[in-house]
Amino acid sequence: MQLTIDPPVNEPLFAAALIKPGTTGADLATGFSDMRKRGVEAFLVEALNDLDPRIAALEILVSNGRPKLHARVGGTLVPFELLGDGPNTVAQYLVAMSNARDGVLLIDEIGNGVHHTVLGPMWKTLSRAARTQNVQIIATTHSQELLTAAQDSIASESDLVVYRLRRSEEVMGETRVATYRGSKLSTALDVNVDLR
Repeated sequence: MQLTIDPPVNEPLFAAALIKPGTTGADLATGFSDMRKRGVEAFLVEALNDLDPRIAALEILVSNGRPKLHARVGGTLVPFELLGDGPNTVAQYLVAMSNARDGVLLIDEIGNGVHHTVLGPMWKTLSRAARTQNVQIIATTHSQELLTAAQDSIASESDLVVYRLRRSEEVMGETRVATYRGSKLSTALDVNVDLR
């Protein structure tokens, strides 16, 4: 007798999401709508409220025939894009994180275009949200300032690891990887080692 168990069809090994630069307001509205269908929209509202406590709720309204995400701020519905690049960028990350629950979120050039004053709160929000969604964030950056904000804002030293890739000077075509975490990362940032 032979027993064969077929693997489930179309089930990924793990959840993953990729952030594409330039996500528009309509994409954000679609992402939030998908979250509402799954009943997980409270995650986005709570996480954004950590970033900007004025955000009490989120709604999708149609304007000129296009759906747009709006935030309830002080009793008024405000088009989300008017809140600035920081909240918009973080909202895009959080929508993607919701899709990658129990998996991996890949972000190219994280924090690109976000004002330096928002980098710390952005990292706190993303770190907290990643824990609640059980998501590992893998991100690239060329910003030393962003790495410093991450180091200062992420609660647990073990939650942040920086890998610096550089071409080998000795062997043509070889890439070397240096790993920084914990006290080694703190020291490297304190003495301005270029980790980008």
